[in-house]
Amino acid sequence: IPIDLFLVKGILDNPLTKNKSIGIVVFNMKQQDAVYDEIDKLMDKNSNYSTLTHWNEEVSSKKLFVKNLENVQGDERDIIIMSIGFSKGRNGKAELGGPLMLDKGERRLNVAASRSKEEMIVLSTIRAVDIDETKYKNAGAKNLKDFLSFAEKSTMPHKESSLNTSHNDLAFFIKRDLTKLGY
Repeated sequence: IPIDLFLVKGILDNPLTKNKSIGIVVFNMKQQDAVYDEIDKLMDKNSNYSTLTHWNEEVSSKKLFVKNLENVQGDERDIIIMSIGFSKGRNGKAELGGPLMLDKGERRLNVAASRSKEEMIVLSTIRAVDIDETKYKNAGAKNLKDFLSFAEKSTMPHKESSLNTSHNDLAFFIKRDLTKLGY
């Protein structure tokens, strides 16, 4: 999954955003569980984040949620981190699946994309060019391709990101993660 808790920590530790609510939207239950595991590790390492536990409903319902496309409806947060994690096949094209590819799956994406009150951060393992929407029956693939294309080329005026822009750069995350792996 392309979620990095560095982002969450950056938001929580930044004096300008520490009181903002955060939502992490993923595309399936397996990814949701993986994000919860990472949050648990974060809490184990630093007691400052101990109130973020997903089973502490009183706190987490106000400050942080991690939800998948199927259960994000009705929930909004100040900052939404959209984590789009799909692999590529041998042909280099994205292998889409999960709720997005089910009947009316495109509606789930539309709902998820509208959960942010102030800012949305999109992290993705694929780009718009990686999606061949013609091989899918519903509009979910096309909508995801359009969404990613917009995110990649966004010309909307926006305020400065809540994170340091040098750390909000995809190349930064790729370099850091490859370095951690010894490359």
